[in-house]
Amino acid sequence: MPVLEWGKWHFDPADYPLLRQIQAGQGEILAQSFMGETRFYLDYLKLDTLDACTFPDPEEAIVFIGLTRFLVHELLKLTGILAASIEVQTIIGAPASPVGTMDVADALFSLTLQFVIAHEVGHYVCGHVVDRALHFEFSGPAHRPVNLRRHADEVDADAYAILELCRNLLDGDSGSAIVELLPPGGIYGDDQLAALLVISVTAIFLLHLSQPRRDLNLAKDKHPPLAYRYHLVIEIIQHWLKSHDKSAAAVTGEGLHAIIQAVSDALPTDLRPRWNAQIDVMESPAGKAYLDALDQMIRTRLGNASEEGSET
Repeated sequence: MPVLEWGKWHFDPADYPLLRQIQAGQGEILAQSFMGETRFYLDYLKLDTLDACTFPDPEEAIVFIGLTRFLVHELLKLTGILAASIEVQTIIGAPASPVGTMDVADALFSLTLQFVIAHEVGHYVCGHVVDRALHFEFSGPAHRPVNLRRHADEVDADAYAILELCRNLLDGDSGSAIVELLPPGGIYGDDQLAALLVISVTAIFLLHLSQPRRDLNLAKDKHPPLAYRYHLVIEIIQHWLKSHDKSAAAVTGEGLHAIIQAVSDALPTDLRPRWNAQIDVMESPAGKAYLDALDQMIRTRLGNASEEGSET
């Protein structure tokens, strides 16, 4: 396997059997989920941004999902470091892996990619990709518009993705895409799988937070604050586990703190100033007004969805 260095993306996905496996199998798995009515095609884009995208073609009944090679590369690097971490091995209850094996690394990497892919599918399922026009529906004190609709779209897609992973990974469905991609021969109980899931999700959000960027700007950013999104995703996992009578030890209190610390230690950037800066913005008067408006939009969407469901 090629040596990975932070910040690189000029690599060939063909060098990684797991990438080929995910690309080959993902379209079929998704098509089965949608009863064959829609085809999906996944590819790795030659771009140097940490990003993913979704483009539907209604005429061909196909949805294209693209993951940038930079994103894939950085996740490969990060999950490899995490898999070799004594802290992570302790958290998931796994023995130290023999030199040269990639079992835990493959599991973590598979889950990170599954979350990203499910997030993009969530945009399609929720109808976000039909109309990407900007809808400015909230103005802060400086009278600069915030694209609340797009921010709510990201929250929708996050929720769809994490619920899909919870159902597939933690409900014991051996035919699900997630379980099929986990290394064969592994024995993963609910606690270990929950820990793997939370580590993977934490890796995605903190990796994004580690990237060079300007300061958080609620009026211009295309996505909600990463700290806000991460908090919501963890809340969804906690609620799902409790509602299904499963242990939430891996995602609460000291368990969650240990995961955040382990992922932070694996990244080459001190994330505390950036995380604290996001919290400061969200706790400001403008930030609180933004979060209130975003929360109201999300609640309205949930109410509309419930009404539509009751009519069908």
